[in-house]
Amino acid sequence: MSSKRKHSPLWTHFTEDIDNKKAKCNHCSTIISIAGGSNGNLTRHMKTKHLLIPLTAERQTPILPSLNSLQSSQSTCESENIISASSNIVDSQQSMTQYIRRPPPVRKIEQIDKQLVKMVAKGHHALRIVEETEFRKLIELVSQCPGYKLPSRKTLSENLMSRIHNDVMAEAKIKVQAAPALSLSTDGWTSRNNDSYIAIVAHFINEETKLHSVLLGCINYKERHTSQNLCDFMKVVMAEWNISHKVAAIVSDNAANILSAVRLGDWRSISCFAHSLNLVVQEATKKICDVLGRVKNIVEFFNRSTQGKHKLAATQQQMNLPVLKLKQDVQTRWNSTFDMLKRIVQVKDAVIATVALLRPDLTLNEGDWEVIEEVLPLLSPFYEITVEISAEKNVTLSKIIILFDVQSLLKKGMEDRFKDIEKNMLYAECTILDPRFKTRGFKNQRACEMVVQALRNKIGQVQLVQGDTPEAVPTSSDASTSIPSNKNSCIWDEYDQEIQKITRPDNQLAAGIRELDKYLNEEYLNRKEDPLQWWHERRLIYPHVYAYVLKRFCVVATSVPCERVFSATGQVLNERRTLLSSNKVSKLIFLHTKTSERSASERTSERSRERTNERANDLPFTDSSWELAN
Repeated sequence: MSSKRKHSPLWTHFTEDIDNKKAKCNHCSTIISIAGGSNGNLTRHMKTKHLLIPLTAERQTPILPSLNSLQSSQSTCESENIISASSNIVDSQQSMTQYIRRPPPVRKIEQIDKQLVKMVAKGHHALRIVEETEFRKLIELVSQCPGYKLPSRKTLSENLMSRIHNDVMAEAKIKVQAAPALSLSTDGWTSRNNDSYIAIVAHFINEETKLHSVLLGCINYKERHTSQNLCDFMKVVMAEWNISHKVAAIVSDNAANILSAVRLGDWRSISCFAHSLNLVVQEATKKICDVLGRVKNIVEFFNRSTQGKHKLAATQQQMNLPVLKLKQDVQTRWNSTFDMLKRIVQVKDAVIATVALLRPDLTLNEGDWEVIEEVLPLLSPFYEITVEISAEKNVTLSKIIILFDVQSLLKKGMEDRFKDIEKNMLYAECTILDPRFKTRGFKNQRACEMVVQALRNKIGQVQLVQGDTPEAVPTSSDASTSIPSNKNSCIWDEYDQEIQKITRPDNQLAAGIRELDKYLNEEYLNRKEDPLQWWHERRLIYPHVYAYVLKRFCVVATSVPCERVFSATGQVLNERRTLLSSNKVSKLIFLHTKTSERSASERTSERSRERTNERANDLPFTDSSWELAN
């Protein structure tokens, strides 16, 4: 029965479950019964639910070779391939043209180039489209398939995009559900259509001990943003991905409603450290708001005046300065105050000369320039810290050591309230478990000892999965110095059992304590190296500590991943695509994040191969991709 059904064109839209006698729709995931042996239920479903989707593959026009073309092709088989739509003709013999690609005629190249320019000009496409990886892949695939016909807009939006979205989401769910623990970052955003979106990004460490991020959803949320509603929304998303029991913490900004929602859900809350730093900078710069206001007026003048813009560029060229544009301070963009002041100092002489000629009323006095130059060194650390902790591919939470509450409680002799500082404990544990820092980040030795003792108790409670024991992989020294012995001999049994009790105790608590103490005696790792790679290489030496590391290093320090999602969403919902439905926007953003992730991994692999081939030195572990927008 299964083989018969596969001949029907309906089965291009359904997946068969033979055991349960059901079929799953590839477009809407609806389960339909086929117990009667007929395809009638499938046909009715397609005609009622997916009326715009053709039942048969009518989009591609078959190319049937005629007798004359077959005869002529026999004489020119070395230079041309015959494309046949008949399923009975199978060309098993390969020709030389499959390996040697002839260059196209010059006239054909000119026609294609002309059409490319027309497409860019008429469709308002960016000139960089010819450099985009996905566009180049599309052209490469189309060039290898002469009979391909573009789908219609409805087919693309209703059929192709939905099917690919479901496939990619199914792959992502497998990865997320395989993670032992994960953290979530969430934030809200309002589009140019005044639609509210909530993004939730999951962060976890995969089987290769690399920090991985998956967008769970950028969803149009139409309910009121009350604490209870937000809590229920996050529970629904967690249930859909089956991760409710794995969430180690939720990272968000300092908005009262989201913080209250996290408390209602009984999750651990982590405030976005970059957002907190931005609030500190905004509060501190209020004291120099007059100077900042005058600088903003200058920047606004050059951004709005065409004459001023050209005059400033000409002045920079006359002074042999790099031609740079001024940057405006935006309240919702982090570090924009620092960027504005740094840029105006770089072109100080050109700005003074141009303003004196065109707008003398905007001239800054010597005191204003002194304030700007003195403020820059104060803002620079905030800029560097924000950039570093906003990385998404490496460990960031261990760099934030907030132990002031711990030390103050210890000084007051209130050790019994140690449980009230659970958030600070999370920061402290991540710092100790990072081989780059360990106990060096603690100014208070007593606080350090309390955190280490708490870690001993927690690691001792870790239950290992079978196969994650140290004896799973012998060390190279053991393999090189091992002495052959008779397996049936009982001479050394008693001695081996005693050594086993000492080196690998059966008691979980004792084993965890021993592993943590041994880890703390290891040499410190270089600050520029990757702690996740260090732990991956030693996961079998410290199995209990490694299992706990997976639950702590998955927590990120900021909600910047959600900000990046909203930046991409703003590009999708531009002026030309404001009529896109929220459902399609969510699907496009999800596919965008997965495509960008694969492109980044491909670029990383290419760079790795290039470094290997050229025998170049390895670069420090950094995350160069950083973009912040509200």
